[in-house]
Amino acid sequence: NIPEGKVTSGTSGICAFTGSSFRKYIINETVTEIGNYAFFDCEGEIVINSNQLSYYALGGFTSKFSKVTFGENVTSIPDHACLRNTNLTTVIIPESVTSIGDYAFNGCTNMTDLYCYAKIPPSTGENTFDESAYQNVKLHVPTKYQKLYQAVDPWNKFSNFVIDVTA
Repeated sequence: NIPEGKVTSGTSGICAFTGSSFRKYIINETVTEIGNYAFFDCEGEIVINSNQLSYYALGGFTSKFSKVTFGENVTSIPDHACLRNTNLTTVIIPESVTSIGDYAFNGCTNMTDLYCYAKIPPSTGENTFDESAYQNVKLHVPTKYQKLYQAVDPWNKFSNFVIDVTA
């Protein structure tokens, strides 16, 4: 049983990892496309290091991943990135992200922790989060940027701010 599955270059095909038993999936910087349902029925964690992904396929990250980490190379999170992933509990967004697309985390009803390390709150699209996120998710932000997050919509809708002194 291999603990990690790595997508290292080019594209991943249709159903490439469907049903795999890896605990962690890593998408490296050179990956440009992910095929339809490439991660369908996959569990565990996915780390996305590519900012070159021009297409997040159907079922791309809306699988059963419980943790999604966007790497330092990522500057934007596309529309529907994790839409309706009900297994998702933790999302980590690095300092480099400046925008998050429409419905990116909408319907992630079991998300408990969102770590956003951006110095300026990323712009968001339509319904990036849903109302349950604003009530139930703990938003972890860097201490010195808390006031910025509390002043900008939709970040100011989160009722559970956690000051992350390590950021």
